Amino acid sequence: MAVVSLNNVLEDHLKIYNNIGLNEIKFFIDGLQDIIDSQEKMVHEGIFSLIIKLMQQKDELLIKQAKEVKFEGLYDHSWNVKEHSGRFFRFLYKNQRQIEDDDLKEDIKKLYGIGGKATVYNSALLHDIYKLLIPNWILLDKNNFEEKSNGYEKTIIEQHPVAGAKIIDLIKDLERFAEFVKYHHEGFTNYGVNGRTPYPGELTGRDIPLCSRIISLVDDFISRISDRPYNSKMSVEEYIIRLEEDSRGKLDPSLVKMFPKYLEKFSKNGSYEVPLNKTIHTV
Repeated sequence: MAVVSLNNVLEDHLKIYNNIGLNEIKFFIDGLQDIIDSQEKMVHEGIFSLIIKLMQQKDELLIKQAKEVKFEGLYDHSWNVKEHSGRFFRFLYKNQRQIEDDDLKEDIKKLYGIGGKATVYNSALLHDIYKLLIPNWILLDKNNFEEKSNGYEKTIIEQHPVAGAKIIDLIKDLERFAEFVKYHHEGFTNYGVNGRTPYPGELTGRDIPLCSRIISLVDDFISRISDRPYNSKMSVEEYIIRLEEDSRGKLDPSLVKMFPKYLEKFSKNGSYEVPLNKTIHTV
């Protein structure tokens, strides 16, 4: 089996760094190259274990450099998006009678036929994998997430879905998730998630895979109820109130309509207790 070079595949993407921060991401490139070189020997679970370990290592670097900046770790964020994306799909599948959109029902059945919850789980866990290669000083600067920003730092951030998909496409047993990672920041009509221009900007509406549309919504939810570089934490109650207006044009409106119903299961005594993984203690 021919050995695929990660450095060759990502050559154009890595050039943009101008050698800044390359030492910081070298551990990930080396680790991922080991996966590719030995993929015939590695089992599916082993690949995920190494990726999770790399996420945790990246979090340790973020914590050391964060100082006054509060930032939920990449590992925790990816884990939370995975958990709630999978649970939300299961909720949709079991509650199709509540769904008025026949097209969405059809997409649910199609996704169920290609792995359903497991496909959503794995794609969501991997959705931000390219951020492991982005230097910490870029990830922790909220200015790089502003729509008005036009620096190369913003370009690096906006390429993470496409670059992440290319990485995943190199790894045996993971390549089937690449498409869903690639399109998780598309806008349902003409607006991107979190108020940014959609990227890569190739698909809209139902052409965006349902798995990607689910990840987009849950990623938005987890990001907004957490302290992130580009927004302050809001309550679940506030998120629900603002969801329909804030997501107009960005997220699948049929999913938006069902999401508050999914969150009702976490409502107790008038407040929400949404389970989140918080193994990484940020400063």
